[in-house]
Amino acid sequence: MKDRCIQITRISVGWIDGIIQDKHTKIYFSNSYMDNFLDDFMLAFLTVLNEYPADEHKETFRATIEPASAKWNFSLVGQDIHIHEIVYESYNDPETILSDKTVILNKDVFLQDFIAEMESVLQRYGLFGYRMEWESEFPLSLFLKIKDIASGKNDLRLSVINPGADNKGIEINGSDFSVECGIMKGT
Repeated sequence: MKDRCIQITRISVGWIDGIIQDKHTKIYFSNSYMDNFLDDFMLAFLTVLNEYPADEHKETFRATIEPASAKWNFSLVGQDIHIHEIVYESYNDPETILSDKTVILNKDVFLQDFIAEMESVLQRYGLFGYRMEWESEFPLSLFLKIKDIASGKNDLRLSVINPGADNKGIEINGSDFSVECGIMKGT
């Protein structure tokens, strides 16, 4: 197996460790349960792919390293994903920078490696095991959307599933669970 550009090396007792790397730069991370790192990471990724509302500004997020803090920012430049991480000495001291690194990866390579690594995480921990070690749910719906994008099908979309008359005048948006189950079967 070739080295992936993203690897999760540990998830236990509320910590997630790993590495994101290109040919020149390595970003090592070790984030605590105080933030939901994988959830935020996937939201940032989906935001720069224009698959999450841009007005949510999810392409930037914070992660707690204790006592340090990291600011992550994703951007898409042409066909490359730029993942920028700045580590600060502490959350309350954003002036003291401990590291400032950017990894640049081809979007399609990153998509495939990310999916393979998340499938590996699910195989190693399972959904319930992940929850018990991380103390939050695995971001399954976001992961399924990323898998759907990578497949080129883009079948997983929101649509009106209930007219307003059936919900006290408010339309309900939802996704097709059978499509989601189909994507899960491939995991």
